[in-house]
Amino acid sequence: MKIWIGGILDASVADAFREIRNVMERSINLKIEAGEYGLGISTWDVVLVALKSKQPKEHTRVTKSSRETDIRIVIDYTDFLHGSIQQREAIIRKALLESIHRLSQKRIPDFDFIKLQKDATEALRLPNSA
Repeated sequence: MKIWIGGILDASVADAFREIRNVMERSINLKIEAGEYGLGISTWDVVLVALKSKQPKEHTRVTKSSRETDIRIVIDYTDFLHGSIQQREAIIRKALLESIHRLSQKRIPDFDFIKLQKDATEALRLPNSA
């Protein structure tokens, strides 16, 4: 299993988002790539949205044939823009953990969401975290 974190971002937050995303994505993937979570999901794909204008709708989708996810979560643009590095990390961390919760509501057979939540939480304990 592997996570991919993307963004639909206003240019004013894109660089800060990418820096944090790269560290978190690497940290989570180191933890979960060898993990056994079941066959219900093959990829964990999350797109975070931080725009100062109109926000697209959030969604949580799973393609049964490929077992891939497509999760879109809106994060608060203003909080992210004006937040410290620790606050920005916390915003992204909260959104990623929320994505696991939303997936767990989909009733996907043969997948251990509790183990993924535990491993992701552990991986997201970063040195600069609040």
